[in-house]
Amino acid sequence: MESIYLKFEEVVRPNAKTKMFSVLNKAGNETLGLIAWKAHWRRYVFSPSKAEFDSECLKDIAKFLSKLMLDIKLEKQNAEQQKL
Repeated sequence: MESIYLKFEEVVRPNAKTKMFSVLNKAGNETLGLIAWKAHWRRYVFSPSKAEFDSECLKDIAKFLSKLMLDIKLEKQNAEQQKL
């Protein structure tokens, strides 16, 4: 996903079942937080570090989270179809 102000970089975790992403600002390459799967929520969530966000940055983070959830849904559907 393209954002004006943010970068989403996947954190490499061998053998992990789900993905994790660092959220960085493009200006200073500073880590703003992490996006990771939370099993008890059954979805990806954003955990901010000590940072401030405006509405545009929050919209970009929300869009990225929505895309991850859609990807999970599509992966599940594909896996179920392959079982048939």
